[in-house]
Amino acid sequence: MRSGKKTEHDDSRKSGASSSRRGSTRRRLLIERLSNRRVLAVITGTIFEDVDYSLRQESSEPDLASRLVYLDHNQSGSFDSGDTFAISDDNGGFQFDNIPEGQYSVRLFDGSTTQQQVFPLDATLATTPLAVEGGQQLVRSGGNAFVLADDFVLVGDMESGTASAVSVGEPLDAMQLLPDGSVLVTRSQNAAGSAFVVSPAAEMLSVSTATKWSDIAIGGDGTGIAVPASSDPSVVLMAVDATSPTTDVLFSSTGVEVPSDAQVIASDSGNRTVFAWAGDTGLELSLWSNSTATWISESPIEISGTTQLLAFDDASGLLALRTAEGGVNVQDVDSRFATLLTLDGLSGPVAIDGARELLMTVPQDEALLQLYDLRDGSRVTEVPVDLTEIGNVNAMTLSPASSGPALLTVLGTKGVAEIALTQPAAHQITVSGDSDPQPVHFAVRLSGDNTSAPMPNILGYETLEDQTIFQSAPGLLDGLDDIEGDQLVVLPLIAASHGTTSIDPQGAFRYQPFRDYFGSDSFSVMIHDGRDVTGPVAVNIAIAPVPDAPTGIIADLVPIPENTLIHQNLGPITIVDPDINDNFNISVYDPRFEIQGGNLIFVGGDLDFETQGSIALTVYAEDTESQFWLVETVEIFLLNENEPITAIYPDDIWVYENNPESMITTVWAVDQDSGHQEHTFVVDDDRFHFKGHDLWLKPGESLNYEETPVVTVNITAMEVDGPNTLTETLQINVADVSEPIGAIALDGDSVIEFAAGAAVGLVTISGNPITDDYRVSVDDDRFEIVDSTLKLRDGTWVRRADVDEIELTIAAQDTAEQLDSASETFVIRVIENPSPFHNDDNPYDVDTGGFVSALDALVIINHLNDYGPGPIGNGNPGIGYDVNGDGMVTALDALLVINELNHLHNGGSGTVGGEQPEGESNEAESTEAESADDPVGDPVNGNDLVPVSDESMSLPVGPRNDLDNLDSDASMSVDSDSYDEISYGQDTASGDTASGDTASWDAAIIETAEEESFVDDDVTYDSDPSLRLLSDEPHAS
Repeated sequence: MRSGKKTEHDDSRKSGASSSRRGSTRRRLLIERLSNRRVLAVITGTIFEDVDYSLRQESSEPDLASRLVYLDHNQSGSFDSGDTFAISDDNGGFQFDNIPEGQYSVRLFDGSTTQQQVFPLDATLATTPLAVEGGQQLVRSGGNAFVLADDFVLVGDMESGTASAVSVGEPLDAMQLLPDGSVLVTRSQNAAGSAFVVSPAAEMLSVSTATKWSDIAIGGDGTGIAVPASSDPSVVLMAVDATSPTTDVLFSSTGVEVPSDAQVIASDSGNRTVFAWAGDTGLELSLWSNSTATWISESPIEISGTTQLLAFDDASGLLALRTAEGGVNVQDVDSRFATLLTLDGLSGPVAIDGARELLMTVPQDEALLQLYDLRDGSRVTEVPVDLTEIGNVNAMTLSPASSGPALLTVLGTKGVAEIALTQPAAHQITVSGDSDPQPVHFAVRLSGDNTSAPMPNILGYETLEDQTIFQSAPGLLDGLDDIEGDQLVVLPLIAASHGTTSIDPQGAFRYQPFRDYFGSDSFSVMIHDGRDVTGPVAVNIAIAPVPDAPTGIIADLVPIPENTLIHQNLGPITIVDPDINDNFNISVYDPRFEIQGGNLIFVGGDLDFETQGSIALTVYAEDTESQFWLVETVEIFLLNENEPITAIYPDDIWVYENNPESMITTVWAVDQDSGHQEHTFVVDDDRFHFKGHDLWLKPGESLNYEETPVVTVNITAMEVDGPNTLTETLQINVADVSEPIGAIALDGDSVIEFAAGAAVGLVTISGNPITDDYRVSVDDDRFEIVDSTLKLRDGTWVRRADVDEIELTIAAQDTAEQLDSASETFVIRVIENPSPFHNDDNPYDVDTGGFVSALDALVIINHLNDYGPGPIGNGNPGIGYDVNGDGMVTALDALLVINELNHLHNGGSGTVGGEQPEGESNEAESTEAESADDPVGDPVNGNDLVPVSDESMSLPVGPRNDLDNLDSDASMSVDSDSYDEISYGQDTASGDTASGDTASWDAAIIETAEEESFVDDDVTYDSDPSLRLLSDEPHAS
């Protein structure tokens, strides 16, 4: 068993440190900006020849001048018109200035056949992927790929995309590349037999030695080592000789023991094997010589935190180990496994390109190919790659190529594919913030010399003034052939002086001379072939003149006074024409002006500033060279001159009298300069004054028709800042108007309640009754003014219980409506009616008809039918329902009327006022006189009642006031229980009884006349027709 002191390697070479045998690294000077102010950015970079395909510039690799770099603005992948470009200098450097924030693709023009861009590159699938499921290990041999699966080996031709499966039918464990391009496949530890060989032709050859293996490694010379499978702590190593795999693969004991868990890895670039087994903190590493079957390392070196051998390149001595944290350690085998660097987070499979000191990996579950610089651990590039067809990558291998970088083959969960790193790509630059982006570099490979781009013969083109030259591709490149067949592009160099150019890289161009320019012009270009650029190539343009139409007329004219003299020179008329020394015929069509010697002359006519402050003059110009006509309008400004005042208006007006401090009229002066001349006015009458142009009466002044019906004043108009004045007469006619309405008065301030149409008092204006000169109204609809008297409307009354005061307004307006209306508000008291619903003149004349009749009784009976007996207040106040004036309406009031009718029938008077009819008895006269002497409103004395029989009183019943329709047999019964007793002559105020007599209602008090007529003093009186309805007997005619 291998022995010796285990030592932890001195990890003084930190991550990013380069090996002692590496070349020096180019340093870059960084310039820090001291100001935060930023306007535009700068993109810089270099171009170099990558001799060793390392994708990085070594100190011995030259800079490349004259290369064309451009910003691919439209992302077309090619150099197009409008793309910003730069040419690398002698140090291979290029620079783009004044770049605003944004995303940019920086590309190298690679049109040369002797130059190939090797960085930056895009990763693409070079061939059609081979489908395979369950692949565990990948080996690449020439154009073939071998994939180890569970129980078969897939042999695929990567160029043709065909594959064959060699099935074993037993679990397989490992696969090793042999020198002849075949592979050695070992079965699983638990399977019978040991190994077999699979050729590129998919032929299988058994191996004679029957041994079980846990691991095996074979170098590029066909020698190697095998670790037998064993449950013992240690095993004896077996040397492997596969130098003639077509004959047999030989195994022999070395006599050297190693731990049975040992891992081994070899490289096809040498004949050494790296051993690894578990130590205290990580893997213990040793180096073995396959050719001598002996140890190279003196003792194992333990690398802390490592768990697995990943990749080994014997030629460069670079070894990749998996770390416990899932990253990658890179060790220098030739420096006793010194740790060069640690790359954290690289959990996917890795491959070492020792020649270029690169580590390649595809992160798990990501479609990215990453390249790391093994000199400093920096990531060289990261490019996306489409792995859809092969799935997630679990193994990868590099195989040498005849030229250029090694071929990368990757094995995924669904297949195997070859990734090409030959497609030129662009640098993707982000410009943002306050700092410039990091410099970029382009690496190219050269394959021979290059002949400079061809120079064209003298280029010359002709055109006419204002006409465009357009040459389609090849245009400026027409007739040019590059010796190497390089792609030629045209680069603009110096712009034209008298026109604009648009140049396409493929040779097309457009030239537009400036407007109206003719003569010579030129611009220059360069021709580029991908490696070299020519000097300036002049493109000459000859522009022939053509007659141009005049473009404008300029009139440099001075203003002229409106009263100017004839033959006044107003100024020159100039024709604007691009052509020099052209001749023109100029004319105007206004008889007041002429063109003489290019000047505009006033030759006579009307010029009036007030009616025409400026003159629009049409000018006609004929270019005799081009035969073009030009017509334009120029403006001549007139100067105003002062004109006299010719009149003052108005000269005759009408105003109303008695209108103090009022505006009389607006005055204006007639002046030809009125649009520009201001005027002031004065008046010679001290009663008046001016406010601006308005004539006013002064405060306290007025005109009176009766005193002076016509007033004449003199008004003087004066120019403001001018010498002219004018005085004229203004006649003011005074119109007579009605005098103002005087005070409205009312000589009464009360109205009695329950009195329809009651008068309030006399209305006067200025102390006089109202005349037809005025319209008078009252704002309360219950009142009216008739013959100057304010009264309630007929049929309208008021009640004190509802309102004790009434406020109303009386308004007056003159019928001509020339004066302001007048109004006055009055408060009318509502006074109590001492005898409402009572006829003071004759209590028995209930309906105030002028005489007493049965209708008066029926009015009361109808009232009782409507409202029943009770206090006064219902019905029409113009009707005296309350006959006895006791404040109640009862059947007694009707009976009193009926009794009065009986009294009259027996000789009393039926006239209102008690006038005795002719031939009436003295007794009746005496009775009527007594009635007349009673105070107004006193109740009728009960002693006047005429007693009748004790039978109940019956009255006809029917509609009110419809006596003709009453049935003679109908009756109204008055219940004796309606009142217990009625006191007559009672003073309602004091409660005293006038006579003290009480009449009982136990019997009716109506006595029916026994006869229908009687004769008195030879005069025959028929009974009242209405009374006949009260008789029990039918009326006999």
